Amino acid sequence: MMESIKPVVDTALQAAKTGVEVVHTAWSLMEAASEKKPPSELLSQSAVRRIQGQDG
Repeated sequence: MMESIKPVVDTALQAAKTGVEVVHTAWSLMEAASEKKPPSELLSQSAVRRIQGQDG
């Protein structure tokens, strides 16, 4: 009986591990995006306008 349950348990554990990895990756990406400074903190207003094509 235990032999027939082992593949099911192994598959469930692997799925759980994969889910944890996906959540960890998504969390890392969201955390990095939230910590990113906006361009206005890194560039002058004139540089931002030039990049946006608003300043000749």
